[in-house]
Amino acid sequence: IDKPPTELEVAQYKAKDVDALGGFRYQEIKDHMAKKKESFLRMMGSPTPTWIQNIGTTMTLLDDTQDALSTLSVVCRIGAHLVPKAAAKAFMGPAGWALLAADIANVAMTVMRSPLTLIAGKGDLSKATTTNPFCKEAKVSRARRLKKIKPSKGELIEGLQTTNQVFGIGLSLGPIVGAVIEAFTGPYRVLAGEKVKVKWPIPDLSYLEEGAMRGLLDAQVLNNGGQELSDEDHTKTYLVANMATQV
Repeated sequence: IDKPPTELEVAQYKAKDVDALGGFRYQEIKDHMAKKKESFLRMMGSPTPTWIQNIGTTMTLLDDTQDALSTLSVVCRIGAHLVPKAAAKAFMGPAGWALLAADIANVAMTVMRSPLTLIAGKGDLSKATTTNPFCKEAKVSRARRLKKIKPSKGELIEGLQTTNQVFGIGLSLGPIVGAVIEAFTGPYRVLAGEKVKVKWPIPDLSYLEEGAMRGLLDAQVLNNGGQELSDEDHTKTYLVANMATQV
């Protein structure tokens, strides 16, 4: 688990105050700083064009905002089902507004993603502009989602991304998306005569990481089966997925 340091811990780390931090925490922060430096240098040396990086940065902000709003909506939605009906309105109101704001952010991301997806983006852009968050179809869809108490797989992923941003524990999809983009922009730069380096070797996964990946895959396969599983089995798959992302 990579727990980001607080401002006080950063100051103590820069002052090399090992006694205040403790040897274990000092080493954790040192590793965290090394990863940040490596990520920064990798980003600066990325073959991805600047305009794509700018779009990606803005989309990351919108995605984080959407994840947080969707997670807030789920928390309020579950809370509304747990409290008496008289108090449920106090939860359903914020849940609905948060879901509306998340839909607006999703439309903005679709519009920004359209230059990157070429032909597929044309269909996404058309869908985003014709089905706006304020139309009747979107309102009905949000109303149906607010009636559900069990989070969907997408909402669980958004929740894990939110906890990763807030607490440093959860799921981060940014590096995966970056790797996919660079898989296309890298060869293009090579064909254009520019020098591109690939960092080798790709590190081998430990047996714990391999087990976590198998757990995530198995949880996905089981949940793709729909509602045939019992609530207890669904809960177990959610726990497996949550624990796997913390390895």
